[in-house]
Amino acid sequence: MSQTSIIEKMSRLEHQIKYKQNVEHAEKVIARLKECADETAHVDETMQEIRIEMDNIKEDTTGPQALYEKLKKIEINFI
Repeated sequence: MSQTSIIEKMSRLEHQIKYKQNVEHAEKVIARLKECADETAHVDETMQEIRIEMDNIKEDTTGPQALYEKLKKIEINFI
């Protein structure tokens, strides 16, 4: 499930709680929504950290292993 989808679902539920009357256990539902929001924020932060780590990885394009990997990707068709 995408982050957008999660936020959309949470928004709909929050709207129902605020604008519909007689929502049973509204405080409990709000607390659970808060937990979901916190978890979503944590996942978002973790994904951003991973993205930064990936962006900071420098590829060795000069060493023998890098050359070997490049050569493996070359397709040579002999007749």
